[in-house]
Amino acid sequence: MTAFLVVSMLGLAVLVTCEFAARFFSPMREFFALSMIAIGLFVAWFAHMNVFGDLGFAMRSDWWGVTVTGFVLGGAAYFWHEVLGLFAGLGRKYSDEAMSFEKEHGLRRVA
Repeated sequence: MTAFLVVSMLGLAVLVTCEFAARFFSPMREFFALSMIAIGLFVAWFAHMNVFGDLGFAMRSDWWGVTVTGFVLGGAAYFWHEVLGLFAGLGRKYSDEAMSFEKEHGLRRVA
């Protein structure tokens, strides 16, 4: 259970780091998912974290578990990105910011 919690929270931290970096690097939006994987790999290697070893899965070598944990962190960050985007969209819908957003971006409203 703690491994799941650690992956969830580190995934959120990876997402926040990617969002922060995307503010300064405009081409990063095109490679946003790839940047989440790269930062997830960096965090896993920096912390030398092997979630699969904590869960009791036997890996052939330790570096393999750390690398796959990095991919899991990137995937968790992407999951958080989509879930938070869903809630942001619902918030705009119910506070009627959707209409002003559509007007700003030239989108038509479907009745």
